[in-house]
Amino acid sequence: MVGAKTLGDESPFGFLFSFYPKNRVKDQTRPDPAHDLPSDRPYYSTALELGSHWERTTHPLIDWQFVQRGPNEIQKGIYDWSIPDNFLRHIPVSLKLVVNLWPGYERLTPKGWKFKAKDEAMRAMVQNAYLSFVKKAVERYDGDGIEDMPGLTNPVRHWQILNEPSSKPVMTGACSPGPQCASSEWQKPDELFEFLKITVEAIRSADRTARVLAPGTVDVGGRINDLVYRNLWSRVIELRPRVDIFDIHWFGVWSEFKAQYQRYRLKLNEAGMSQVPIWVTESGSPSHKRGERWQALDHVRRFVYPLALGVEKIFRAWSLVEGWPPFDCKSDFDFTGLIYDGLCEGDLGYGQKKLAFYSYRQTTEKLKNSRWKDVRILREEKGGLYLFEFPQRPGGSLKTLYVGWMDDEDPKSPKKGRATFKVDGGSVVRVTEGVPRGDHGKDHHGKAWSEIFASQKINPFRGKVEIEFGVSPQFIEIMK
Repeated sequence: MVGAKTLGDESPFGFLFSFYPKNRVKDQTRPDPAHDLPSDRPYYSTALELGSHWERTTHPLIDWQFVQRGPNEIQKGIYDWSIPDNFLRHIPVSLKLVVNLWPGYERLTPKGWKFKAKDEAMRAMVQNAYLSFVKKAVERYDGDGIEDMPGLTNPVRHWQILNEPSSKPVMTGACSPGPQCASSEWQKPDELFEFLKITVEAIRSADRTARVLAPGTVDVGGRINDLVYRNLWSRVIELRPRVDIFDIHWFGVWSEFKAQYQRYRLKLNEAGMSQVPIWVTESGSPSHKRGERWQALDHVRRFVYPLALGVEKIFRAWSLVEGWPPFDCKSDFDFTGLIYDGLCEGDLGYGQKKLAFYSYRQTTEKLKNSRWKDVRILREEKGGLYLFEFPQRPGGSLKTLYVGWMDDEDPKSPKKGRATFKVDGGSVVRVTEGVPRGDHGKDHHGKAWSEIFASQKINPFRGKVEIEFGVSPQFIEIMK
């Protein structure tokens, strides 16, 4: 039933692009997931094995320039949906979709968010054609039985407009990367707000039940993040765009996310948008600089900490399998995946799972029965212990769950911390590591789960148990 809620809807775990590409050859250009098939069988089974419930498709998937490639198609109302059709039909219904709608930057003015045209009358015609494209796209994939894609099984309920609009000057080549691209001259918040407004109205005219995500905020470092907030997002939020979800992207140090989250949360609240939740549809860290083990422990922190702050959903990025177009091994995003792609120096072979692959599965399994809105930060000590409580839903085997680690960027640090937990009579405490043993995921191929993660049961003494923490996250389960 369209709109029916499931536990998967409530799950916070997702990916930006969990399509499993075939083995690439060196210097291969961008893969074509719209025509290629995933190499895992059944399709997307690897993401589902990990406990992921959300999929944000790679952008741009539904790009106006793909669907109507030129003036002739626009004038005659000809739409070619083959690219999004061929991609979306393979994503199973158990993965909830977030799909980006893209106007094509080449059809917009270089320094703003108006459509290119020789005069205002022509601009209005182009804008109306774009809005017709948006309505057609939403109608085709909403699953209401009216003008749907033939064979549609996984309707799109969540639409995102654009992606990281503050990076447009760089993406279009109109501005060299740097603080100048984040200046007010390039950001045009009033124009972006109007663009969002007309697109949101078009989406809702086709599907009044659809949920709309604001474009994601780009994360390129402290000063530029500040400029982007001041020159773009603070102004857009003040104008109160009618979006259902706000999206923050974060690749910086995990503990520095709090300041970014709080300023956007405060601004949304001040603008009367306190009911709008915050998602993080892009977050991750690479494995090539500090090793698989560091990436794995950083992965757990990137899920737990934002959830405790109040973030609703977190999508691992970039992708399940390594590789960032043009696959030249120069970007950190060539190494953020959880599975090696067979390229780049130090690669352990196509299909080899990293330690972070197992940490992802451990995190989703341990936290899956949590009451997400009730997660609490118990201790938050810069340079010391971070401790979180995840209350559990009724019917499970746990009374409650805690997650903790020491704040130290060096995973080999001897720094330790302790916390004492009160435990009811008859309960048993199970302590499980959030990061697998060893330094490489390949060492765990074919092993039973109990062999991958260190775990022990502790009987409380006089209703208490004391746990020692290191830099590696631990799950503390109070069992019934």
